[in-house]
Formats: sequence, C-alpha cells, structure tokens
Amino acid sequence: MIRGDPLIIDPGMYENYDGQYEITPALSSQVFSTSGKVMTRDLVVGPGACDPYDGEYEIFPTAVAQTIPVAGKSMVHDLVIGGYENESEYPPILARTVEEFYDLRQQITEIGEYAFYKCNNLFKASLPVAAVIGSNAFQSCSALRRISTPAVVTVYESAFCQCSKLAAAVFPAATYIGNYAFSGCEALSVAMLDSVESIGVNAFFNCSSLKKVIMPEVQYIGGSAFMGCEALTEASFPNATYIGNLAFCSCRFSSLYAPQCSVISDYAFSGCVNITSAEFPLVSAIGNSAFGGCTSLETALFPIATMVSQYAFAGCTQLKTVSIPQMRSVSTYAFQNCKALSSADFPNASFIGSSAFEGCTSLARVFFQSASTIHTCAFKDCGNLSEAIFPNVTSVSSWAFSNCGSSLVVEMPRITSSLFSYAFASCTGLKTIEAPMLSFVSNFVFSGCTALESVSFPAAAYVGNYAFLNCARLSIANFSSAVSISAYAFQGCGDLTSTDFPRVSYVQGFAFANCVKLEVLSFPLLSVISASAFISCFNLVSLYLMRPAMTTLGNSNAFSSTPIGGYSDVAGRLGSIYVPASLYAAYVGNAAWSPLSQRFVSV
Repeated sequence: MIRGDPLIIDPGMYENYDGQYEITPALSSQVFSTSGKVMTRDLVVGPGACDPYDGEYEIFPTAVAQTIPVAGKSMVHDLVIGGYENESEYPPILARTVEEFYDLRQQITEIGEYAFYKCNNLFKASLPVAAVIGSNAFQSCSALRRISTPAVVTVYESAFCQCSKLAAAVFPAATYIGNYAFSGCEALSVAMLDSVESIGVNAFFNCSSLKKVIMPEVQYIGGSAFMGCEALTEASFPNATYIGNLAFCSCRFSSLYAPQCSVISDYAFSGCVNITSAEFPLVSAIGNSAFGGCTSLETALFPIATMVSQYAFAGCTQLKTVSIPQMRSVSTYAFQNCKALSSADFPNASFIGSSAFEGCTSLARVFFQSASTIHTCAFKDCGNLSEAIFPNVTSVSSWAFSNCGSSLVVEMPRITSSLFSYAFASCTGLKTIEAPMLSFVSNFVFSGCTALESVSFPAAAYVGNYAFLNCARLSIANFSSAVSISAYAFQGCGDLTSTDFPRVSYVQGFAFANCVKLEVLSFPLLSVISASAFISCFNLVSLYLMRPAMTTLGNSNAFSSTPIGGYSDVAGRLGSIYVPASLYAAYVGNAAWSPLSQRFVSV
C-alpha cells in the first residue's frame, strides 16, 4: 500500500455523479486488478479518481463486490483511492483489506470544493477525522440523510446547500459555518453546533423543518442565518455578540436570552410571533424592524440602548412594558400600532420620529423631558392619550397628535416655533393646551377638537386657515400678539363668547362664521375685513373698530345673517358698529360700508 500525506477529496471529484453510495467502510472487501490498477467501491479520494467514469457505484461496499465494465476497464464496488492514471503527481493509493481502508479513511482531512456536488444518490457519509468541508462539497446531494463528521472544524459556504433530505447536522467540533452552508435543507430538524463561534449569511435559510438549534459558543450570527425556519421553536445562543439582518426572521421560538449581545441588526427577529420577552443588557442600538410584527412580545428591556431605529417594535400588539432609559432617539414608526402599550417615559430622548407611536390605542401617558421636536403623526390615533408632557419641545409637526381622544392635557411650555398643520386635529378629548411661547398656529392645527374649551397663545402672531374649525366648545380665545386671522380660523366655534385680539389687523373670509354665541368683538387695530368674515354669527350685536384709520370692508356680506347686517338676534336686537367719532362720517359715506350705515355708533 502506498502511503503519503493526509488525503484530501479534491474539488469537483464527483460533480454531477448520479450513483447511489456512501462514504463509509464495509464489513468485508474484495480487491480486483484492472488494467494494472486495483480499484474497489468504498471511497474515492483525489483529483479525477473516477474521471471519466460515469457508471453506477457507491462510496459504500457491498457484501459481494460486482464488476462493472466502464470505458474498457473493470471497476469494482469497494474502494478507489488515487489520482490520475499514469501521473506521478497523484499516485494511486490502494487498500487491499478492510483494515487498510479504515487506516486510509483516518488520513482524509479535507473534502474539497464541489467534491460530491449533485451526487444525487449519496445517502450517508462518515468522515471521522476530516477537519474541513469545502465550499459546495455536498451541495444538492438530494438523497443525503446522514453526515458523521466528529472532527470537522470548518464548514465552508454552500457545503450542504439544497441537501433536501438531510435530517440532522451534528458538528461537535465545528467553529465556523459558512454562508448558505445548509440553506434549503428542508428536512433538517436538529442542528447541534456545540463549538460553533461564527455562522455565516443564510447558513440555515429556509430550513423549514428545523426545530432546535443549540449554539452555546456562537458569537456571530450572520444575516438571514435562520430566516424562514418557521418550525424553529427552540434556539439558544447565550454568548452571541452580533445578530445580523433578518437572522431569525419568522422563527417561532418563544424564549429569547442573549446577555452578551451588543448589536441587533435590521429585521433580526421580525415576525417571530411567539417571542414574549426581549432582554438585552448590552445592546446599544436596535435595528430597523428588529422586533417588528412580534405579536406576542410583552416586555422589552434594553438598559443601555440609546437608539431605537425605525419600525423596531412596530406591530407588537401585545407590548405592554418598555424600558429603554438611555434612549436618545425614537425613530420613525418605532412603536407604531403597539396597541397594548400604556405609557412611554423616555426622559433622555431628544428626537421623536414620524409615526413613532401612531396607533398606540392604549397609550395614556407620555413624558419626554429632553425632546425638542415631535415629528409628523408621532402620536396620531392614540385614542386614550390623556397626558402629554414635553417640557422642552419647540416644534410639533403635522398630524402629531391628531385623533387623540380621551381627556387630553398637553404641556409644552417652551414651544417657540410653531404647531404645524393638523398637529392636534380631531383630538376630541383635548380640553386645554399650554404653549405660552408659541409664535405660529398653522392651518387645521386644532380643527375638530370638539372638547377644547379655551386657548391662550400670547406670543402667536398668526392664526392659520381652519385652525380652530368646529371646536364647538371653545369659549375663550386670547391672542394678544396675533396680527392676522386666516380664513375659517374659528368657523363653527359655537360656544365662543370671549375673545382678545388687540393687535389683529386682518380678518379673512369666514374667519368667525357660525360662531353663534359670539356677541361682542373688539379690534383696536383692524384694517381689513374680508367677505363673509362674520357670516351667521346670529348674536353678534357689538363690533368695536377703534383703529385711527378706517377699516376696509371687502363686502357687506361679511355680516350676513348677523344683527349688524340687519338680522335681529333672538331678543329682537339689531347690532351696532362702534367707531371713533373722527371717522364716523367717513364710514357712513363709504360705498362698501354704506349698506350698514344705520349700524354705526360714534364713540
């Protein structure tokens, strides 16, 4: 027998071979000499050992060896270990006894790339000392059910990819599992990876029967490593420090414990509908949609995390408890539709992204000590929100609190820039809001706030279109710095009785339309009244225009259906317009004002 260096099954050795065989020894073996070369059926090791042989054989002995003629040669079914015929670089290594076969098998330390690629009838392989399984070595071996490799340290990429009948992956000594190593192994139900430290991208992707994976030493879990393993109900990785994108997406395990993990990447546990708690004491950032759609998740504890990325917990409908005390930023959609979440207390968060808490229908209290900006739809549709405290907020974007019901109380004492369009639209429970430094009230900002009773914005210079549309219970409106009231700003404010607009110079169309309880209005500096500005103010009996110069009237229909316009109130009174004595004659003689000449009173 010829002996040499440890043997390697080289790249492409059995690529596309269709015979049925195993890599395992026989109880007995027969040896035949063919064309000066001894060949048997158990094992082929070495480049081109069976080239161009394409007949039926096994890497598995039979009780009685059979001879098969191939290309003018007789090959038997026990063992071929060797290289190219007539090439001294790869001399044949022959086993003449079972003992020699075992001895040779102990020398096989590496399975090369594509060595058994698409060997469709290989159903079992036993390699007791092989340390390396090369890339694509057993890829698409569709009949392979068992692999025994107790000494393997490294399994390279796609080594067992698409081995659709492989039932178990037991690698007690392996430290590295490459990309796509077991991807598509649909029958794989158990993976025992006792020593594995690193698992590559898509390593077990779509292993749809995988139920259990034990990885006590793993530190790195690559992207999509277990994605699509929808039967995976038990997974252990206590020493993992990095969990890649989509690593466990759509898995079904319920217990999640990774105390050493510092990185949770995008979609890492997305769609894991059975997870009930997530505790990661060392994670500093939570990736996009990391737990998105985890519909059974109830508790999330991240004591040092400073960043919660977009959609991180979106759709976690059972999430009740969240503790992320160091969080600096709550990104877009981070907690969207967390319908069981009742409170959000993030004292260090300075940024609240768009739709961050949208649809959190049980959310009752929010406190953000450091937040400066609340972005679009951040708390939209939080129907039970009753207390919102933002001591340092300076800007609130569109729809931020729209459709928030209950008895909402908002405190924003330092807001200075603006409340943007629809910021509190349809907050049917909002009764009061404190924002003494607000400079700008945008369009529709409080429209439909049917419970709003009073507003005071002493620093606001502008009141936008429809700003308080249909705020039916609004009775007091004080705007000591406002210079302009836009169209429809207070339309439908049926309870409005008291106003303060000492600096307003411009009232646009329909600004006070249908303010049916409004009796007295005073505008010391009003210069322009647009058409229909006070239409259907059925009880408006006193209007004070005390500007030193005459106020311009766009059209006399500004007072249609009012006592000033000739429509008597419920007591039968007609209204009066009080103007400075020095301007009385000018008003009475003005063409625009002349239809109302009987209403003027000189003061």
